[in-house]
Amino acid sequence: MALVAVNSNEEFVREVEQDQGLVIAGFTADWCPHCKVLAPHIQGMAQNFPDLKICRVDVDKCEEISNKYNVQTIPTLAIFKGGQLVVAKMVAGMQPNEIMEFMQSNMQ
Repeated sequence: MALVAVNSNEEFVREVEQDQGLVIAGFTADWCPHCKVLAPHIQGMAQNFPDLKICRVDVDKCEEISNKYNVQTIPTLAIFKGGQLVVAKMVAGMQPNEIMEFMQSNMQ
């Protein structure tokens, strides 16, 4: 599955919290330099894992959701299973292989 842009709290509920599968939510912002560096790697993950739903959550447009999940620094990747948060981690400064290891170890 390709990346899904989430630009409202309602879209987040529909795309992440109501999804019964595995969803990666990347909390980002257009102005964030670390997010811009991470973006191509997230695109690559979407291509490498076509069955995985990856959502790009704009923190400026989804403030309520960002507060609900205590996202204080971006970029933050969060893994949801069955609509429930499993783990979230701020990934700025991490190498792509470290991000992949984090995701794979929590997707089981």
